[in-house]
Amino acid sequence: MMTRRQNKGFSLIEVLVAAGLLATATVTICALGAKSLSALRIHQEYEKAWDVLDRQMVLLDQIGVQSLISNPNLSGIVSDQHSAMQWRWQATLEPLEIEQLYSLTMMVEWVSENRVRRIQCDTRLRAAAETTSTTTSTAAGTSTGTGTTGTTGTTGTSAGGTGMTR
Repeated sequence: MMTRRQNKGFSLIEVLVAAGLLATATVTICALGAKSLSALRIHQEYEKAWDVLDRQMVLLDQIGVQSLISNPNLSGIVSDQHSAMQWRWQATLEPLEIEQLYSLTMMVEWVSENRVRRIQCDTRLRAAAETTSTTTSTAAGTSTGTGTTGTTGTTGTSAGGTGMTR
């Protein structure tokens, strides 16, 4: 009479194959997680660079076009208080063929993972002064004043895959 043998466990080969599959899946998931974290950090650096560029554009707009005409190449460094990162910015103003119209190129670059990363924004500035006249009536008489304001127009482009329009 023949007796049947009952399986009470797994063979050594089955255990090794299952362990190999589990190890491969674990390594793949960890590698994807590490790559995602790296991409997130680089994205945060680009966000910070756009923030630095925007702040410098606002500061240049506040000092006025005439100040930029007298000093067409400006640069500086912005340091992050929370990390050792430094963003180097550079602004270059060039006259265009149209009278009193200038091209402002603003660039921000930094070093990350032993690579120099860079973003750039191009805008147009008009240096033509517009004269405005105001008249104010008071109980003592009438006062007339004349003021000068500059205007700017912007178009944004980028190097590095992201566009910006101010």
